[in-house]
Amino acid sequence: MRVTVDIDGDGLARVEMCRGSGNAIDLAMARALLDAARECEKARVRSVLLTGRGRSFCVGGDLKEFAALSGERLAAHLTDVTDALHGALRILAALDAPLVVAVQGAVAGAGLGLVGAADVSLAASDAGFTAAYTAIGYTPDAGVSWSLPRLVGPRRAVDLLLTNRRVPAAEALQMGLVSRVVAPERLNEEAVQTAGTLARGATAAYGATRRLVGRALSADLDQHLAAEARQLAAAAVSAEGREGVAAFLAGRRPEFVRLGGAGSEVARFEGEGCNVASSENVGSDVERSEGVGSDFAMPDVAGSEGEPSEGERSEGASPGAASPSSARSGAASPGPGRPGLAWPGSVRSDGA
Repeated sequence: MRVTVDIDGDGLARVEMCRGSGNAIDLAMARALLDAARECEKARVRSVLLTGRGRSFCVGGDLKEFAALSGERLAAHLTDVTDALHGALRILAALDAPLVVAVQGAVAGAGLGLVGAADVSLAASDAGFTAAYTAIGYTPDAGVSWSLPRLVGPRRAVDLLLTNRRVPAAEALQMGLVSRVVAPERLNEEAVQTAGTLARGATAAYGATRRLVGRALSADLDQHLAAEARQLAAAAVSAEGREGVAAFLAGRRPEFVRLGGAGSEVARFEGEGCNVASSENVGSDVERSEGVGSDFAMPDVAGSEGEPSEGERSEGASPGAASPSSARSGAASPGPGRPGLAWPGSVRSDGA
């Protein structure tokens, strides 16, 4: 079992990677993440929480798997891995549901891309982030080279990508890599609370807002003001807008979940690592979601004391799989149907 998904009655999807202590991304893991993203899309979830079980959130790609191949076989294999991983990121980016990511320990390579894809990212104070790609002669994937400059600025992004220095959680917060830093023992509780609150919120408004923010860096002011005006008008006459205003005037909490969507049903899905039946034709399945992702964030490698364990180094302290280059750039039209991705660390499975 590589990935598990739990969806509760409020539409909170808790997605957990559970492959050993470092959650290194191999082809099976990438495909399991794609299956999990498709399940979130199908269930029309209201928020997603993404976590990694074990000592570290995600140490990047599985270097042992990569080292067993060479030449055209290796190139084809890495293409398969990135196709699946990027497909998952594109789908999650195209949801209205916000993505919350909670990380601990080492975060490297593609793990950075998963953090970068988050709308809200929480890091345990023991977390450490590193790019790791160029340290082994690889280049970024998982949207890292797209999200990192947007989060920390181009100059700092290049510095981190070329030097591969470890960024501790406190510095990651200061530079904008993560949203919050919490004590390790409080990470899961705060992540679940944050994602749960978002699940009970105005999902369509979240999606539209994320799209506006995603487009902000590429639109001129006049275009952006016009887009804001159109979206605000659409939101005001929507069911969410009507419920929100009515609740405010009545002095009560808005009840967005009762309006329908994922909150109206409970679903559970467990994605087996090698379940590729639904992973065929990844490109065609996710084309509609290209460009509607949200910002990506990037973490760094660190064990509980700031350094990956010996097993994590051999398993994949380098970049992981692929990256949704277009996620959250904002090519989608205004309206409902916005991205979100998340995986908790509370699902039952003993990753293998």
